[in-house]
Amino acid sequence: MSRQRRKQLLVVSCLVATVVALVVAAYWPHVSPTIIHFKVRLLGPELVYRTLVPYYERWDVVLAGVKTADPSWLRVAAELYPALDTHPGEEMLHAVSSVVEQNPAVALSLLLPIYGVGVVCGGDGIDDFLTPAVAEKRLKALQQYAQRVEATPELSACIQAAEEVMKQASRLADRSSGSLDSNNVADLPQNSRASVPMTGH
Repeated sequence: MSRQRRKQLLVVSCLVATVVALVVAAYWPHVSPTIIHFKVRLLGPELVYRTLVPYYERWDVVLAGVKTADPSWLRVAAELYPALDTHPGEEMLHAVSSVVEQNPAVALSLLLPIYGVGVVCGGDGIDDFLTPAVAEKRLKALQQYAQRVEATPELSACIQAAEEVMKQASRLADRSSGSLDSNNVADLPQNSRASVPMTGH
């Protein structure tokens, strides 16, 4: 066999091995923030997202991980954002909307620039209004965090959004208890669902 022929076979073998490795990496069933991060770096968020959402048990692990507010899972939420669409994307918004009171530092630095203040701090990604207790917990956590760090426009905007959520939660509680008249009920602000980037899929 000529040297040129051996080089060609070597190149083809390397290409085949690379393709096989990419396919295995894309569909490897193990779900962890480290594995997902590696896949996103290798394959991009679109392909990784498409290998997660059809399998409910995998996607549920991702959502549960994000809700823990662990920094490694919050990085996954940030990395998958460009691929989000339809119902799974809304589930991710819901998960992201639940973490700022648990880990304000990472939520503000990593998620807020990507998902926006409305989702991260205001609860726009949640299906319904927050309860007064949850809204108060969020606001207190942010206020306590603000006492420990230097003020920033992002933190101020986050606290303002949390204050508005607190007001809305209180109004809704008053409404459900029947303390608001019909005119006041008509003036209640509506919770807007955050838009999910549509990728055309």
